[in-house]
Amino acid sequence: SKTKTTAKAKTKTRYYTVKKGDCLYKIAKKYYGKGSEWPTIYKANKKVIGNNPNLIYPGQKLVIPQ
Repeated sequence: SKTKTTAKAKTKTRYYTVKKGDCLYKIAKKYYGKGSEWPTIYKANKKVIGNNPNLIYPGQKLVIPQ
């Protein structure tokens, strides 16, 4: 059962709630260490964000892919 727990922990979905002044670049830098990884977050959240990745709003809940 130890293996199951480990596997489950790895696939646990991380979320980030957008705060005032945030941008995808800044969020990517926080989670991945590189702002240039922002398209990963955008692709996973296109339904929430819409067609313009520059327009994110406080309170939006974004999925942060592992």
